[in-house]
Amino acid sequence: MKRFLCAAVCLTIWPVIRTAEPQSLKSEPPPEWLLDVVAVSQPLDREPAKRFFHYVRHELNRDVEIDWRALAKVLGTNPEQVSVTVRSQRQPIGLAVERVANLLGGTVTWDGDKVKVVPGSSRGYSRFLRPATKKTSAIMDANVEIGTDIDDVPLRDVLSFLGDKTDITILIDESEIGRPERGALEDKRVRLPAGVSPLGQMLRKLAKTVGCTVQVFEGLILLVPPSRKLS
Repeated sequence: MKRFLCAAVCLTIWPVIRTAEPQSLKSEPPPEWLLDVVAVSQPLDREPAKRFFHYVRHELNRDVEIDWRALAKVLGTNPEQVSVTVRSQRQPIGLAVERVANLLGGTVTWDGDKVKVVPGSSRGYSRFLRPATKKTSAIMDANVEIGTDIDDVPLRDVLSFLGDKTDITILIDESEIGRPERGALEDKRVRLPAGVSPLGQMLRKLAKTVGCTVQVFEGLILLVPPSRKLS
């Protein structure tokens, strides 16, 4: 099974940012290119974070400034060498960068067209997502066939399976999950019976099992946990 974005480190220290707020902290819309949807052509499997940002700069031709020194103070280690896994799945550039930034103790900010990763807790995935259109709504309503019972399988593997069958990206929104609990939700083991049901119905059943809600955006579906630590 394909793996979701993950990190090989688990840290708990978060900084308090007291500098002048960039525009992204004042609800200023992001640069349009952060919403552009791409599929990573060179998936990364537990490789240094610096390789992902090299890919963004040289393959996607997008300039993202990384405050490596400040991130290092948060992590207590070299953030460039933090291991990350990035799947080849379609998602907005800004979302992909945010997910990797979160693993380094950082978040994406912008001031006009200048985009930067700085220390700080995530401010959510939805700021990089567009409202769902009829096309995505139709995918949610379309039937999906499961040939045999899915029994006691990690949630991440079930979401990957359903995403592959319906050609849509399905992610867990970990932006409000504390660092010690990151990855715990996608490791939860779930069940789905064999049969034919609409994708939306399947996802709502899975979401309820793990205490999440389903949010639908254009070309992407999020399972969103409550704003609390996982039990």
